[in-house]
Amino acid sequence: MLRWLPLLVVLAALVPPAGAVPVVEAPAAELRALTAARDLIEVTGAEAALEASAMRSFDRQLDELRAVRPELGDGARQEAFRAIFQDELRRSLPEVLDAMARLWAMSFSAEEIGRLAAFYRTPLGRKVLRRMPAIMVRAQTVGAAWGAGVGERAVRRFDARLRDEGS
Repeated sequence: MLRWLPLLVVLAALVPPAGAVPVVEAPAAELRALTAARDLIEVTGAEAALEASAMRSFDRQLDELRAVRPELGDGARQEAFRAIFQDELRRSLPEVLDAMARLWAMSFSAEEIGRLAAFYRTPLGRKVLRRMPAIMVRAQTVGAAWGAGVGERAVRRFDARLRDEGS
């Protein structure tokens, strides 16, 4: 056992104490990209858009939630839960926005992200940001209708194939 003691001392020195988080410095280029990504998120209004989207989703799913949690009821209790949900949402937004910034930083250079942010600061970029939500809603409607049509045609073709095979 004593012959292993020096090795154990070295290994113990390499292992951080429980709960300690090792500090890892990110490369300068990565830090620049992350800073640029945070700026892009701010310029595009992603925080407000994310909160609004989550609250719309909450409101749409409230009836389903009441079916599972009847104690929510209507009126005051429902509004109290909505306020608690919104508070939790706002508390956690920095975490999700930071994760989004990391995704941008992993996908684009600081220069590329900076150019995107610069575009969104132009009149055309601001117009894109104003109109994009309505365009996306309409695109979802178009996509849903297209998907339903594809599904219906596929079912008809499959049924015809089964008939042809004699099933």
